[in-house]
Amino acid sequence: KIFEVETGNHVRSFEGHTHHVLGVSWKADGSTIASAGADNAIKIWNVETGEQARTIGSHSKQVTSIQFIGVGANILTCGGDQHVSLHETSDGKKIRDFAGGSDYMYASAASRDERTVVAGGEDGVFRIWNGQDGNVKAAIDPPH
Repeated sequence: KIFEVETGNHVRSFEGHTHHVLGVSWKADGSTIASAGADNAIKIWNVETGEQARTIGSHSKQVTSIQFIGVGANILTCGGDQHVSLHETSDGKKIRDFAGGSDYMYASAASRDERTVVAGGEDGVFRIWNGQDGNVKAAIDPPH
């Protein structure tokens, strides 16, 4: 749901996930919202109309994190299926996966230029990838 901050008035609702929404991200130009759900789905929404533009179903478990990257239309997601993935929101196409997660992934982020991708999950390892080719730059184990 969108609310006006000053008045608290409800502006628009976005309905379509069949389970809890676990993450939301606004495109930099304010035209689009992407949401991640416990229904294993990524949904792309038109902010002006409230209509769902598409569903991206590339995860086999909960999608736990979602982020529009920079000012573009690409999103970074991660989920319970050990995947960290880069997608195009215009057509839902997966650009690449970032391999190495060995357990449930909870958080992911990318630099504005998509050159660096980071993520962490249940195994406690903080992973850093080259965003352009998907190669692992570093895997930092938790302190002992």
